[in-house]
Amino acid sequence: MDRNVDISKSDFPDRLRKLREERRLTQADLGDLAQLSYRTIHDLELGKRDRTLVKTLMLITKALDVSYERLLNGDQADRTDKIPPPKGKRFLPTTLGVLLLLSVAILALWTVFKPPQWTVTGNTLVAKDGIFGFQRWQREFPDEIAICQPAPWSGDVLLVGLHSNNSGGSRLHALSLRSGNSLWEVQPDVNEIAAAFGRELVFGGGFNCSGLLPADLDGDGTSEILAHFSHTKWFPHALCLIDSKGNLLSQYASMGSIYDLLIIDMDGDKKDEVIGAGTNNARIYQGATVFVLDENHFSGATIDDSVSHGNSIKDGSLMRLVIPQYPAPYMNHMQYTRLIAENIETFERENDDFRMTVFVGHDPDRHLIVELDSTLTPLDSHMSDVFRMEILHSWPDSLREFGPLDPGWRRDWLAHHVRFEAGKRVHP
Repeated sequence: MDRNVDISKSDFPDRLRKLREERRLTQADLGDLAQLSYRTIHDLELGKRDRTLVKTLMLITKALDVSYERLLNGDQADRTDKIPPPKGKRFLPTTLGVLLLLSVAILALWTVFKPPQWTVTGNTLVAKDGIFGFQRWQREFPDEIAICQPAPWSGDVLLVGLHSNNSGGSRLHALSLRSGNSLWEVQPDVNEIAAAFGRELVFGGGFNCSGLLPADLDGDGTSEILAHFSHTKWFPHALCLIDSKGNLLSQYASMGSIYDLLIIDMDGDKKDEVIGAGTNNARIYQGATVFVLDENHFSGATIDDSVSHGNSIKDGSLMRLVIPQYPAPYMNHMQYTRLIAENIETFERENDDFRMTVFVGHDPDRHLIVELDSTLTPLDSHMSDVFRMEILHSWPDSLREFGPLDPGWRRDWLAHHVRFEAGKRVHP
């Protein structure tokens, strides 16, 4: 008998595969039983070998419990009912056994695919198994955890935002939910904010991660994250657009607090815009503010010639509106330092006429509701019921007769607004 056997012109590969599958063996199982490598069985079944050793065939016949002749040349006799279970293999032939195996398999898969549950205490983040409750991992951070939530692009990524009194700024961390390993971390460009508003203000405190919102400004169907960072001295605030790889794509800083953020496609181009509302603490304004950012207008800070002459940092927003303070007698009577804008609501009229409203005041009840068009131009205003009743019942006559109750007074007040487009002031 030759040492090598020619198997190139036979159906040996198909026959070997059929005999193996009849015995419910994998290629690796057969390799173990025959004391051969998985690769040998794999190559023989794919017909990658034209010749093979007699010794190899003899080992396979022993493992499959067939004759050499049947393995090499085939055998028409139906012996499938006489095939014994392979050596070393045990099966549960009963229905109960099959159900038990299925139950174990399903439980194992559930354990693997069910994400861990996580809890936050101070600066410590703990993830526990979602079924049995045992601890999977634990992470401690140098600062208190402010926000912890899944990433918009993957439920297996956990975003962790920190409080910080460190003048170097807070950080946003991305972790693997299953392992707790760090994927990336990012923070605002604090030096750029200091260049806009002054080092004494910015480095006199730290930044806190105050909010995380999904936003798709480039319209690619995958959300980035809009991270809101607030200062421990109330202002400035910063908005950072961060992609799934931890790249800081854009940053915009506000000379004041940001009280409300809304992500919406204002113009129907399948790309999100960011609408922000809050305050402008520049001495010349001390008023409420609304601004809009988009993919191409998301940089700089709320800087203009009236605030900082010759500053290298410019206003890179798409649009920005500053609504003035009330005249001094009214501000003094209400004991307001400045007005704020919050509670952005949007709606559309006919012919894609986009409008929005914001609450302007200093608390959730005592406010005016100001209507704006898609260019942030004020159109109209009306009073909240609580504010109206307060004026009617408790304000002195000198302020009640000609004041926020009067539509003409409100029109004159709104006429003093200041509006910018692409950083340039637009005169009414």
